[in-house]
Amino acid sequence: MTLNLLLLIYWSIRRKYWALLPLGVILFNFSYIGGVVQLRFSKPDLLPGHKSFKIATYNVKEFGREDQAAASWQIAEFMNREQVDVICFQEYQDYEHFNMDSMKMSFRNWPYNAILADTLDLLRLAVFSKFPVEKGELIKYKDSGNCMMWCDVVVNNTRLRVFNVHLQTTGLSWKRREIEQEFQSELSTMEKKKKVFKETFDLLVDGIHKRIVQADNLHRLVEESPYPVLVCGDLNSPPSVYTYFKINEGLKDGFRTAGYGYAYTFRFYKHMLRLDYIFHSESLQGIDYYSPELDVCSDHNPVIMQLGVPQQ
Repeated sequence: MTLNLLLLIYWSIRRKYWALLPLGVILFNFSYIGGVVQLRFSKPDLLPGHKSFKIATYNVKEFGREDQAAASWQIAEFMNREQVDVICFQEYQDYEHFNMDSMKMSFRNWPYNAILADTLDLLRLAVFSKFPVEKGELIKYKDSGNCMMWCDVVVNNTRLRVFNVHLQTTGLSWKRREIEQEFQSELSTMEKKKKVFKETFDLLVDGIHKRIVQADNLHRLVEESPYPVLVCGDLNSPPSVYTYFKINEGLKDGFRTAGYGYAYTFRFYKHMLRLDYIFHSESLQGIDYYSPELDVCSDHNPVIMQLGVPQQ
């Protein structure tokens, strides 16, 4: 995109019709650009009759597994400094050496919680809150270790339905290692490359199909909600595909309403991927939205949003 912008400037200065080509590319991708770049120079004032609070979403990648205690305490301290009121975790996992009670102790400043996945076959989800958490539900995906959940959080007398979402994981890195190990001695280098390409392609297509079904299901549940909605989580999708647009339908992308600068949430691949999001109902006011670099245990960064909630 930067290259197209430079080409547009160059050919425009030279008054060449070639400028139409990069201009067309930029216009075609304008929606994507708005999903990763926002220009905003000040935060809006809280609307009269509204109360503000902060919510965060964070794929913690099982708190790094090896040193869960240290990672969970560091994250809790970070969320305290940022004055976050509600935290949505994906890939929240406990093990024998650091169980669920230990995790809850780390996040004791958030006394209310909803942790609904009760099996290691699923990549667990958890919501920790300083506000009361009412009923919730776990939604499992077909043929997947991913899942989503919702719970109702009462923020200053206003009930919000919070969806904590982890859409289908690509699994590219582990699949590539699995194939290479399996056929290391049996196939030639060219045959192995062809096998890796085919298996990778099939995995990508399967993941896309699953995310489409999962996004459709989430959209239906959002439409059925009797309360204002927040959708938080790891979509494993950039802001340019069906999954993003379907979930954004009827909701606001928090980055578009309150973010600024360049947005990415995946810490690798040259900071090119925005995969984690917070969407909100139109009745909620977006005040601030950011994704700080946090090198603790995960390949993702957290996303934090400040919102204004109308008081009842």
